[in-house]
Amino acid sequence: MMFELESGGIDIADNMPASDVERFQEMPHVDVRQVGSLSYFHLYFNTQSPISQDIRFRKAVYLSMDWDEAVHSIFRGLTGFRAYGCIPPGMWASDREYLAEHVALQEDDDAAIKLFEELISDGVLSKDTLIRIHTPIDPRRRQLATIVATNLLENDVQAEVVPLEWGPLLDLGYRTDADPVGDFEMMILGWAGGADPYYFIYFLFHSDNAKVGSSSNMSWFRDPEVDRLIFEGSTTLDLGEREAKYVAAQRAIFANYVSIPGYHYIETRGVNVRVHGFRPSPVAEMWLCSPFHNVWVDE
Repeated sequence: MMFELESGGIDIADNMPASDVERFQEMPHVDVRQVGSLSYFHLYFNTQSPISQDIRFRKAVYLSMDWDEAVHSIFRGLTGFRAYGCIPPGMWASDREYLAEHVALQEDDDAAIKLFEELISDGVLSKDTLIRIHTPIDPRRRQLATIVATNLLENDVQAEVVPLEWGPLLDLGYRTDADPVGDFEMMILGWAGGADPYYFIYFLFHSDNAKVGSSSNMSWFRDPEVDRLIFEGSTTLDLGEREAKYVAAQRAIFANYVSIPGYHYIETRGVNVRVHGFRPSPVAEMWLCSPFHNVWVDE
């Protein structure tokens, strides 16, 4: 795709890799256009798994690596940045600063190894247990999964990345075989929502959405207090009250470490200068003709 954009074979390229951004910014016939994305990508734990349901395991995985450095190595600060909660920054109720300072865990291999040893001693893990990290086949999520697996191996935990096409991946996450436990420990997925925190926090973490065959809450995280906060935040028009409810819910969710925030995209498009009227979409849509858009090209 990048070759076709460079040669003029295509007019618009989406999801430009970070490694190409600066090169294309120097090309006179290409504009690199960006917009903040309403997206959230994370490593989530299957809380129905006998291993992942133990918070010591979830914390040990978190402590095993430097998440800031991992995200920066993938995006170089150009096409994505570290997430600390599920609500994109710039949106009210994101609570980014608090979550970064008080909830996010910094790399501490000694603490991680100690937790893994406790899990082995208690029979939750064995030295031969193979931890699988499932991911779609796109390069960014595979790259993050590989970094997670590499750091686990460095802490003497057997781990492998299992990339899957969307069909079997979603079958696994949705438990379409009617198995509420599911045959996995961790999965890296993403979510894009509307311009309201509800679209992120409700669909990803409310108990309503932990259902066999259609779950968007693929961690199967269930907490009555979090459900109450999300419900109350969605049933009042008082913006201050809504924000307080969603902030409290998000703090409770991430203090349970059922999801390790990964990154938010910066939607990045390479656009031939002969294209007029095109703007990148924060929800990754390609808007060409609508009541608000009219994209056209010079012949």
